[in-house]
Amino acid sequence: MPSYTQYCPLISIIIPVFNVEQYIPQCLSSVLRQSYKNLEIICIDDGSTDSSLDILRHYQQTDTRIRVISQTNKGVAAARNLGLNLASGELLIFIDSDDWLDDTFFETIHEFFVDPEINFISFGTKFHYDSAPNLNHESIPFKSITMLSNQDAQIRKLNVAPWSKLYRTDFLKKNCIYFPLNIFYEDTPFHWKCISLSSKILFINVAKYNYRINRKDSLMDLSRQRNKGMAIHILYILDIIFSDWQRSNFLQNNKDLFQYLIEEYMRSAANFLNPDDGRLFYVKFKEYTKKWGITPRKYTLAYDILNNIPTSMRKYKFFGYIRKKNYKINSYFGINTRYFPSA
Repeated sequence: MPSYTQYCPLISIIIPVFNVEQYIPQCLSSVLRQSYKNLEIICIDDGSTDSSLDILRHYQQTDTRIRVISQTNKGVAAARNLGLNLASGELLIFIDSDDWLDDTFFETIHEFFVDPEINFISFGTKFHYDSAPNLNHESIPFKSITMLSNQDAQIRKLNVAPWSKLYRTDFLKKNCIYFPLNIFYEDTPFHWKCISLSSKILFINVAKYNYRINRKDSLMDLSRQRNKGMAIHILYILDIIFSDWQRSNFLQNNKDLFQYLIEEYMRSAANFLNPDDGRLFYVKFKEYTKKWGITPRKYTLAYDILNNIPTSMRKYKFFGYIRKKNYKINSYFGINTRYFPSA
């Protein structure tokens, strides 16, 4: 824990709200219970049709730190972007309205920003399953406090969700880092743009953010239902990442990382693919890889999808093992390479 104890910046908390009357009281109560008090709480009601807005206004009457904005339904990305534009805090966090914080969340994390070169801090998560509490668990990808660079292959382990990080507000605003609109999985390009523009990335090995899983109509729930068009949006987000990295010149030295992202996200796309989208997905995938000039590695699921080769999980597992073995051999002989597991 940093020894500097006088650092007390205003922290902006952005909470997009849409039809969560069952959950928003727990979320807001957890924020108001924080041991760290210098908070600005911005709630964006995104056209709720239940009593969510009334609940927000009730809480607003009890605490002057709460600001409530109501807009017609525009989606979570637009709500977050509005909150970001309104934020006046030095630091900023996005919280999902059905999640909640441990009481010492901000007290534990904020002091690490005493290092001015850190643009955002990532942390662990407690996952809660409403329908199966026995599956509740913590996710902490690194066992200790870990400083990473954006050239470190280990950055792939960080959670892409915006609620898994505390940001410097001016870093986001000065670099025009906003959530893309009218697209699924908008968290992903936001995350990778932050990565590409940050030379120092700090991970704190604590889990004080509580994330609710399996809420009906959540993005993950819709993905598992294989709703039409969702898998194709994974190609769209990859193209946004490619364009962002190209503009910032991050792509030049990180084509292997982008190749890994293609392979990793194509695995998700295959799981979420609606049968009616199969042909269009294949055509779009071919078009984008031609545009990118980067194709998946051989003996991966993405490569086989791209080249219309029958898939084989046993094959991918075997060649994944070979790649890892080759990396260890190269490292032993001092050959400087980055290791990205194959999907």
